[in-house]
Amino acid sequence: MNSEVIILSETPLEASYEENLGAKTTEKTYAVVPFPDIVIPEREIPSCFFADSIEYTFNPGEETYTVSRSERDISGPLFIHSEINGYPVTHIGDEAFKDCTGLQGDVILPASVVSIGDYAFSGCTGLDGVLLLGEGLRQIGEGAFSDCVNLQGNVFLPSTLEVLGAKAFYGCTGLDGNLLIGEGLEEIGDRAFYGASELKGDIVIPQSVKIIGDEAFAYCIGLGSSLVFTEGLEEIGERAFLECTGLKDDLLFPKSLKIIGNEAFKDCNNLDGFCLFQSDEVSYVPSSFEGTELKFF
Repeated sequence: MNSEVIILSETPLEASYEENLGAKTTEKTYAVVPFPDIVIPEREIPSCFFADSIEYTFNPGEETYTVSRSERDISGPLFIHSEINGYPVTHIGDEAFKDCTGLQGDVILPASVVSIGDYAFSGCTGLDGVLLLGEGLRQIGEGAFSDCVNLQGNVFLPSTLEVLGAKAFYGCTGLDGNLLIGEGLEEIGDRAFYGASELKGDIVIPQSVKIIGDEAFAYCIGLGSSLVFTEGLEEIGERAFLECTGLKDDLLFPKSLKIIGNEAFKDCNNLDGFCLFQSDEVSYVPSSFEGTELKFF
C-alpha cells in the first residue's frame, strides 16, 4: 500500500537560541496517511480476432484460441497463426474451412494445434500440396480432410495422435505417398482412408491400435504388399481392406485379435500366401476372406 506524509499542525517552540537570534521557529506534527490501493485493470482479451480472413475465438477456461471459421472466399496459401495476443492457437474448429476451394498449396499446421474438428477442411479441393501434422496433435475429427482430392504426398500420423475420426481422409485420391501411423493411436475410424487409392507402401499397424474400423482402408488399391498387425489389435471391421489388391504377403494375426469382420479382406485377389492365427478364439466367417487365395493355418 502506498502512503504520503502530511503536516497536521504547527506550534511555536519555546524561547531558544534561534528565538534569541530573531528567528521565527515552529514545531511541526506529522502523520502518515495511506493512499487507496491502485487497481490496474487486466488487459482486455478480445473474444474474437480476425486475421487473413480467418476468425479466432478465445477460450477463457483454457486461455487458448480456436480457429472458428473463415471467409468462404478465402484464397491462396493457408496460413494459421500459432498464437494470438500471446495465447496459443490450439484447435481448428468444426467446418472451419469446409468447402473453401480457393485455398491452395500445403497444409502446415502450427505445432500448438492439438485438435482438428469435424469436416474442418472437407472439400478443400484447391489444396494441392503436402500435409504436415505436428507432434502434439491429439485428435483428427470426422471427415476432417474428406474429399481433399488434390492433397499429395505422405501421411504421417504423429505419435501423440489418439483419435482418428471416421472418414478423416475419405476420398483423398491424390495422396500418393506412404502412410506412417505413430504409436499412440487406439482406433482407426470407419472409412478413415476409404478410397485413398494412391497411398503406397507397406502398412504397419502399431501396438496401440485396438480397432480398425469398418471400411477403414477399403479400395486402397495402391497399398504395398505387406500388412503387419502387432499384438494389441482386437478387432478388424467389416470390409476394412476391401479390394486392397496390392496386398500380397502372408497375413499373421496376433493372439490379441478377437474379431475379423464380414468381407474384411474381400477381393484382395493377390493375397495368395499363408494366413496364420496365433489364437483359436478369433471369430470370423468365410466371407471375411472371399476372393483371396490364402492358405489357412
